[in-house]
Amino acid sequence: MFKIKYPVILTKIDYYLEMVIELFNFDNK
Repeated sequence: MFKIKYPVILTKIDYYLEMVIELFNFDNK
C-alpha cells in the first residue's frame, strides 16, 4: 500500500535492494 504513494523510481530502488539483500543472504548460507 505504501509503495503506491512513492514515486516509481523509489519503488524500483526498493525492489533492487530486496534482490541484493536476498543475494547476500544466499551467499552467507
